[in-house]
Amino acid sequence: LYVYGDLVWQSGSIASCNSNNCHYQISGNMTFEANSNVSMNYGIFYFSANGNSTIHLSDDARIAVLYSYKASPYTLTIEGSADKDLFLSTGLQVDTGYRLNIVHQGGIYLEGNLVVNGLLTCSDGAFIFDGDANCNVTCSSSNGSYFNQLSIYLDSAYTVNLLTPIKVYAGLWINSGYLNSNSYSIQIY
Repeated sequence: LYVYGDLVWQSGSIASCNSNNCHYQISGNMTFEANSNVSMNYGIFYFSANGNSTIHLSDDARIAVLYSYKASPYTLTIEGSADKDLFLSTGLQVDTGYRLNIVHQGGIYLEGNLVVNGLLTCSDGAFIFDGDANCNVTCSSSNGSYFNQLSIYLDSAYTVNLLTPIKVYAGLWINSGYLNSNSYSIQIY
């Protein structure tokens, strides 16, 4: 599905996808309005094209994979109500040369891998690894990427594995599960 403008999930709408072959390429913004009931456990959301894009959360939303293909000076930004969360059931990827900015005061829950070879800036809210699987984190602080708050809530047998050094500003919480730094540095400011 190619969306050459904005994608708005309105109140009362229901969305689901049961195949990894679902691809949504969006050039504009994506908004989850209150009571929008979006639960896309499969499929990939790509944000591309020139211009800034925003994911706005007025309701909790669940999508499988989020890719940012926004090259400088353009950015994909996640924002929204502090009591609403974004759940990513498979992963988040920002490739080399691309950018993702998180100013959302709520939580970004990730049950899969985080691959950032571009720039990820999280100036607000919490980035939370949650689920019942091991997770790998590639998000190097050497390229300027950072987290505001990083939390681990994995089932007790699972681990978040760092594959690069990371930088965290507001705190690192390990509530359940494990963090394996693999000898990479964790800078906490």
